[in-house]
Amino acid sequence: SLRVGQRALPADGLTVAGFLGDNARIYTVATHSGITLGPLLGRLAAQELLTGDPEDLLADFRPERLIGRTELPTLRPARFAGQQ
Repeated sequence: SLRVGQRALPADGLTVAGFLGDNARIYTVATHSGITLGPLLGRLAAQELLTGDPEDLLADFRPERLIGRTELPTLRPARFAGQQ
């Protein structure tokens, strides 16, 4: 049998990385490009968690950019195996 799952894909199509809100204790990373970006995102997230210092490379990918937005793109139907 063949089973197709859905990948995590933030609403605007870009990676999300960072703490959820000010003084938050929850750190999140969501991306569609986990295979290629995983090693870099893991290193940057670990540095932020261990040092408490924000990484400049992640500045444009903070979760806050999605909170309260209403003009997000419409969702498209799921693709099936073999469709890229």
